[in-house]
Amino acid sequence: MVESSAPILSEFESIIKAEPDLIIERPGFLYLGNQKHASNMEVLKKYGIQVVLQITGDETVPPHGSNFEYHRFVFEDRETVEIMEHLIRAIGIIEKCHKEGKRVFVHCAAGISRSASFVIAYVMKTHQLAFPEALKLVHRERPCIGPNEGFKKTLATLQFN
Repeated sequence: MVESSAPILSEFESIIKAEPDLIIERPGFLYLGNQKHASNMEVLKKYGIQVVLQITGDETVPPHGSNFEYHRFVFEDRETVEIMEHLIRAIGIIEKCHKEGKRVFVHCAAGISRSASFVIAYVMKTHQLAFPEALKLVHRERPCIGPNEGFKKTLATLQFN
């Protein structure tokens, strides 16, 4: 049986495209992307980005530090990394920004695992969705996402009332 290559192309295109993906518009604009998007000042300005959540494996200096409000998170994309505290902090930042009417961009190196986990957690809370439904929603907008198994387990335990 020959499998269709359409999903693979869609995932590949999502990774290499020049601009971040808009995941949700309500309660505020939330974009998800990669380091290349984060380094492109023209793209960030085009989408009216005001706040950047930067997730890196080391103490990376934000590329446009004086132009945007940055919130930095430092941890590796490994299944053994405990991300619960990072998720709770990120959700709080995004909620505050959206209440203030700010557009938020979340990124890690590839925009696949770490940053996607943050966005999925936020979608779970704001849309009152379980992990599988939030994963599907975010995947529909950015097909290349794929949180690692450890992050998936943590996300599956999140519950919001």
